[in-house]
Amino acid sequence: MYNQPMSDEDWKADSDARTLSEAEMIKKDSGRMIKAIAAAKKIAERKAEEDLAMQTIAAGKVAYPNSPDMGG
Repeated sequence: MYNQPMSDEDWKADSDARTLSEAEMIKKDSGRMIKAIAAAKKIAERKAEEDLAMQTIAAGKVAYPNSPDMGG
């Protein structure tokens, strides 16, 4: 398909074009779109839980029997 290796910039542009094409196909397929939206909601919920856990750790509010003394 290509006579010479693609530059990183060209590879990114090619990948972006394919991604946008796939997105257009998904938007036109109501079944896929509904499933994608449901999956996005689950991903967002998991990320919110992970964010809360990270905030708890960053605030030094986590203590286990073998936790180091964080001076708080």
